[in-house]
Amino acid sequence: MGIWWGFYRSLDKGKTWEMPRDLPPSILGRTWQDIDFLDSKTGLAVGEHGALAVTRDGGSTWTDQSVGTNERFGVIHLRGNDGLIMGSQNVYRLSIE
Repeated sequence: MGIWWGFYRSLDKGKTWEMPRDLPPSILGRTWQDIDFLDSKTGLAVGEHGALAVTRDGGSTWTDQSVGTNERFGVIHLRGNDGLIMGSQNVYRLSIE
């Protein structure tokens, strides 16, 4: 886990990295803390001020999701279609459809 300020994707096992095209400004303007993938396509990233971003195409595109809190999200863990987000004050359970 660590803090990062951008989204990058590797298609060659980490030899080279590229930023996905057309990232929404709301994603570019946030500080991110953690990321986890449900499978090779579906992933979620969490960060400061209730930031939650979702990809359904292996990281090529990301969408910013509103979650209704300003809490700092520090860790996300996905298992099956369920997951946990560890916030600075609460733990959130989520289901992925």
